[in-house]
Amino acid sequence: MTATATLPLIPNDVYRIRSGNPNNLDAYLERKPDGSVTVQPSKQSSDSQMWTISSAAGGDYTITSVSNPREGNLRVNDINELECGTARRPTSTWTIEPRDRDTYVIGCAANALAINLPRQIGQSQPVTASSRNNRDNQRWILDPNPLLVRPDQTQNATQPGSGPGTAAAGRYTSGTSGNIIVQNNLKVPVYVAVSSSNRQNTAEPLTIAAGSRYNWMRGTPEMVHVSTATGLGSFRTYNGRVGFTLHIDDPIPDLQWNGVTSAISGVEYAPGLAGRIVVQNTLHFAIYVIVMSNYFDPASHTVSRFAISPGESESWTRHGSQVVLVSMASTPGLVRAYHGRIGHTLIIKSADSMSLP
Repeated sequence: MTATATLPLIPNDVYRIRSGNPNNLDAYLERKPDGSVTVQPSKQSSDSQMWTISSAAGGDYTITSVSNPREGNLRVNDINELECGTARRPTSTWTIEPRDRDTYVIGCAANALAINLPRQIGQSQPVTASSRNNRDNQRWILDPNPLLVRPDQTQNATQPGSGPGTAAAGRYTSGTSGNIIVQNNLKVPVYVAVSSSNRQNTAEPLTIAAGSRYNWMRGTPEMVHVSTATGLGSFRTYNGRVGFTLHIDDPIPDLQWNGVTSAISGVEYAPGLAGRIVVQNTLHFAIYVIVMSNYFDPASHTVSRFAISPGESESWTRHGSQVVLVSMASTPGLVRAYHGRIGHTLIIKSADSMSLP
């Protein structure tokens, strides 16, 4: 995948932020009238404990106090204390990284600091940020849980994504640190592929039997591509969240197949090898390629399918330009036809060209 794999992990919404430390689960982050930030031992109905989380560039987030949106951007001051101060200071952005037990580490995007739970709760002691330590004092819970499907997401949850860059809503439960787990709760097998930004990890699909699960070792959020053998063009994509289990609950609807469609966008051409057609895969999923052959090509120039891993390329000797058939992940009928130019490299740059018509 390209940048579509960095879709916002946390939906833009209003949340309470409370401690994920098992010994202080009722400690809530609160903005004070002077702009300082403390932790209070009980949930209040006022806006001072409500925070708007919004996606920012590069997969980061802004966190803004609902009690004063104009000057409520959460930031870290010069002595590493949290504040929602004057507009003179630049807006901070945050990373929100999932951990076990539906908790998150909320870290400064500009450095290695993360928000700490203070030793004294219910006092005026300010909340600080310090070096990440992977301890419970840096675990936080978002309320409501952004990993659960909400009523306003029901329609999205029952519709297929329009392509690998469109993630359907899903149901998530706690999983294993450093892994993306997929649980198949359907009565039929599913084909699943998990994208990878690390070439050492496989991005090829595998079969998960009914009632079974499989885990992929990943260090960053990825996209999960799911399809079944019953439909030629039926698939759904989900956000793969590290440390959580994605449950496949809803059947993937069969869609009418309209034949092979030619693709023009989402590709580029570069100088290649004389007498050969080169296909380069810049996605984070494996692709499957067939380069057609004609009467003038020797019989040894087969049209067998080749798997091209992320970041890799393959070449075919041909007499002239040919049609190149490309499919992605595991959807059996979702094939696109490209113009393979002799002496050039066909660069597959966007999975949108392999999405549904």
